[in-house]
Amino acid sequence: MKPTKLRVFFSACACVSALFPGQGFAQSKPSLNMFGNPGLIDMPSAEANPDAELSLSVSHFGKATRTALSFQISPRISGTFRYSRIGNWFIGDQTFDRSFDVRFLLLKERKYLPAVALGLRDFMGTGLYSSQYLVATKNLGDNFKVTAGLGWGRLSGTSQFQPLNFGQGGKPNYKEWFRGDIGVFGGLEWKTPIDGLRVKIEYSPDQYVWENRIFQNRTVKTFDRKSSVNFGFSYITKRNLQISGYYMYGTEVGLSFSTSLNPKRKRQLLRATPEQRNLAIRQRPQGFTTAAFDGDFDKLTTQSYTERLQKALGKKTVQVIYSKYNGNSAEVRIRNAKFDRPGQAAEHTMRAMTQVLPDGIENFSVVLMENDLPISTVHAKRADIEALGRGEGAASFGQLVAVDAGKKATGDGFYTQGLFPKFTSYLRPFLKPHLFDPDDPVRADFRIGWNSVYDITPGLSISSELSAKVVGNLDNNRRGSNSVLLHVRTDLDKYQSNGAFTIDRLTIDYLTKLSPSVYARVSAGIFEQMYGGVSAEVLWKPVNSRLAFGAEVNWVKKRDYDQRLSFRNFSTVTGHVSAYWDMGNSYYGQVDVGRYLAHDLGATFTFERRFDNGWRIGAFATFTNVSFADFGEGSFDKGINVTIPFSWLAGQPTRRRHTLVIRSITRDGGARVDIPNRLYGIVSDAGRKQIVNSW
Repeated sequence: MKPTKLRVFFSACACVSALFPGQGFAQSKPSLNMFGNPGLIDMPSAEANPDAELSLSVSHFGKATRTALSFQISPRISGTFRYSRIGNWFIGDQTFDRSFDVRFLLLKERKYLPAVALGLRDFMGTGLYSSQYLVATKNLGDNFKVTAGLGWGRLSGTSQFQPLNFGQGGKPNYKEWFRGDIGVFGGLEWKTPIDGLRVKIEYSPDQYVWENRIFQNRTVKTFDRKSSVNFGFSYITKRNLQISGYYMYGTEVGLSFSTSLNPKRKRQLLRATPEQRNLAIRQRPQGFTTAAFDGDFDKLTTQSYTERLQKALGKKTVQVIYSKYNGNSAEVRIRNAKFDRPGQAAEHTMRAMTQVLPDGIENFSVVLMENDLPISTVHAKRADIEALGRGEGAASFGQLVAVDAGKKATGDGFYTQGLFPKFTSYLRPFLKPHLFDPDDPVRADFRIGWNSVYDITPGLSISSELSAKVVGNLDNNRRGSNSVLLHVRTDLDKYQSNGAFTIDRLTIDYLTKLSPSVYARVSAGIFEQMYGGVSAEVLWKPVNSRLAFGAEVNWVKKRDYDQRLSFRNFSTVTGHVSAYWDMGNSYYGQVDVGRYLAHDLGATFTFERRFDNGWRIGAFATFTNVSFADFGEGSFDKGINVTIPFSWLAGQPTRRRHTLVIRSITRDGGARVDIPNRLYGIVSDAGRKQIVNSW
């Protein structure tokens, strides 16, 4: 395609924009295409999903099934991880392919200007779907939407396309982006009078060359491509479900299903027990005095008020572990058992304090404890809380409280009886998955776990996790290691084959606070499926700072394959120094620099969005002195983290969460030990910003 055609393309977009300045349709949510991105059918559009939208889609046509997870990282940037299964392709009956996309919204739609986006499809995979595009989308009044774009790679329309990284994958070939022939694509979308129903038609330059070719004297043919025109419909329900059906390339029927949610939106809890609802704020009578006490409460009086306070709080929401009443001030240290946000636990406690404590106590302090570490202290005047209850003064608790660092308890306060020593345990069913094995992409075991904790003294505990297999196929893993590095992770098949009954964790942990801003941890025992040993960590994290710095050192030994109490001969020392940065607007960054399990040196970069309701979505990548060739398939360690709060699923307040790690492939380079109770994960949830933003 000659440069003159570029001018024709942009001139056409400008003419359409001038003739149709309306943008009513632009306010509706875009539909997703067969690749899981905003678009037409197989082609992309220049639209963007709402900020923080998380979408999961599955589509099928021409013996290819694509599963895509997409996230709107920011209002202008989105990313997609895609896993595809293609039948009758390459060698064997089926092929599995991983790919990553990124899209940039360069220009939002205006009255006389179209939206313009730049996209990289499969920019860091095998390159099977590798393409780059520049696309514009404009609304024609309230019911029509037109899209036109320029494409490179698969979208160039050439029959000479070849995957860029086939057989290796994992690294971006930026030198090949936006090079070579240029193709043209486009289409029209009609918003029908039926609510949620849209009809689409598009022109696609994708020749599907590699799906229809001669390879090693064998005909590869996934479908007959007889036309460049696709058409069909998408139907989007009010519950964010999309069902689509298309007639594609003159021979194939395409089907697509997608669903989406937005972690930024607050979800109304379906139900709450009386203990989980807001407690009433008791108003003191007129004429009360704040000088009712000459000194400290005696032990029996302190115990009596603490027991009454615990009864008002309820047993399943907040647990009082220490209290001290002195003159007109009250300090209460709590464990938050239920509330998603730390500030809600502090508010619940202060409301109960107004109901129980004598009228003369004016100054409330609630210390938020995590793993028996005092993380932060929330201060409030009782008069301000009462004014809030009358609808006066501050609009929320977040506007009337002050927050500073949590300090160790001093003086002769009252420790709740029965907390130390204490043994607790519970049974839990869980699913243990293993994803993206090229031989079998979805395998899992359903297991029953027994978790227990023995709290010896504040900060010192013994934790164990045992589990037994009920049913599953993880032991079918026959993919042996071909790694040229130390086999620190690629012997996973041997562990999965011996997992009927396992000790998943057995550690003794000591966590303490060295100063108002410095935390420390020492752990010893069995950390995870493959390693045990000794670990020590220190973290500097002021309660009012967006920055934190930490250091960790581990001596670990490889466990035996039966995952009981025996170990193998391999041992090593790993360690990292870490920097953490709260960037604001829910964005977090982390850099870990140090020595990994295979003795390689390098750094891990992590980027996350953390939402107040517990959702976390992020990505990580590790680069070490191991070459891409020695690392093997995938080129370097990378993946996606998704943390799902159970409160979102269950509709009830709970602090339980589940983190799903989606790795493109497990290799030996850049491998770290999974250490329970790393300090930043404990401390970062109860900083000043998190507390103030809880309401």
